[in-house]
Amino acid sequence: MGAEVPTPTAFAFGKGNVFVAGYGDPEGKAPGGIFVLRGGKAVQLRGMPGAAGLAWKNGTLYATVSRTLLAFGGWNGSAFTTRRVVWSGLKRFTV
Repeated sequence: MGAEVPTPTAFAFGKGNVFVAGYGDPEGKAPGGIFVLRGGKAVQLRGMPGAAGLAWKNGTLYATVSRTLLAFGGWNGSAFTTRRVVWSGLKRFTV
């Protein structure tokens, strides 16, 4: 099922895929998430948070979510199998 990406914020290219971060609808009607483009449509990846930025390196998708840098690995063509926190900002660090 294809969806529109609410407020696209970043793109990353890896393993033959285009990943798109959507931060969410500014009016609060649609939550954000991470999407993969397939056949001209954006397919939302289940359980992935809205992100402000994305990067791909050596089989890992990195996403900035609020004050946190997350790393997703084990891409199987439809989902990531691992998730870890790479860095978490201080609470006084403003977004």
